[in-house]
Amino acid sequence: MTNSKILVSRWFIVMLTAKRFVSPSLFVVCSSIAFAFAFIFYSIPTSVAQTSAPPSLLSYENPNYGIKIQYPNDWTASPSGIPVYNGIIGFYPPLKNITDIPTASVKLLVTTYAPTISLDDYTKATIGALEQQGIKIDESNPNTLAGKPGHRITYSPSNQETPNAPVNFKVMETWTVMENKVYLISFSADSQKFASYLPTVQKMLDSMQIQPPLA
Repeated sequence: MTNSKILVSRWFIVMLTAKRFVSPSLFVVCSSIAFAFAFIFYSIPTSVAQTSAPPSLLSYENPNYGIKIQYPNDWTASPSGIPVYNGIIGFYPPLKNITDIPTASVKLLVTTYAPTISLDDYTKATIGALEQQGIKIDESNPNTLAGKPGHRITYSPSNQETPNAPVNFKVMETWTVMENKVYLISFSADSQKFASYLPTVQKMLDSMQIQPPLA
């Protein structure tokens, strides 16, 4: 087994042993890194609805959740490799060569709760869960997603949670709540490249549309 494949195996162990209360944040970060390494060595099957969009963008649509979002046409969109039950789609920037280390990902997750949940309650629970793990929240501000009231946080996973990471990751999560569903976009990137990816990710966030299908 190559060193890189050993890293992938270790990351999946980290994911399986990670404990989260409400938000899938840290689990998503670990899975993003593991999937990114696997992306180098294995072919990932894709089955994504793509439609025409402006020249530099493609559109992803998921009619089951009433979701539409645009992403750069040189990025890969794949529903594979997201080992969380609420993971819908992942977007990954291109690699220059086979020795490159993937440094960013954008994941879209939808969590359904039995009763309705408020934005305020979800936000407090998510931040509380991260703080209980000793993770410092760098920024926490009201925001919007798909034109709906939402919240955004940024943080960096602790070294204890990602001991074998070849790079230090920074995470930005933006979410909104509609009835009993939480729509969350998690952007993780090498902390040194986070700012360079941010304008592209912001365009993706700005393009997000949510029109849940009628029950």
